[in-house]
Amino acid sequence: MDTSLIILLSGSLLIPVIAKYFFHTTFTLQEMIIQFVVVILVVTSVWNIGKWSQTDDTEIWNGVITSKHRDHGTYEEAEDCNCTTDSKGNRSC
Repeated sequence: MDTSLIILLSGSLLIPVIAKYFFHTTFTLQEMIIQFVVVILVVTSVWNIGKWSQTDDTEIWNGVITSKHRDHGTYEEAEDCNCTTDSKGNRSC
């Protein structure tokens, strides 16, 4: 697991514990388990979507290309229309 994901999860999972301690509210064990499961599912899902999504641009971090994407287009060469070459080899169109 990535350390950033662990930090996000631990921060999110500590919220109900901190709320119970500071606000002296009563949570049942079932409510705490439901909250933990929902937080784990949501944070992990958003993390994975962000991790595996690709951007369309070329990413350059600290001078290193991290990903790129090549476009294959049609390349046409200029036609020789009314072009002449003189005795020195100079070409003019």
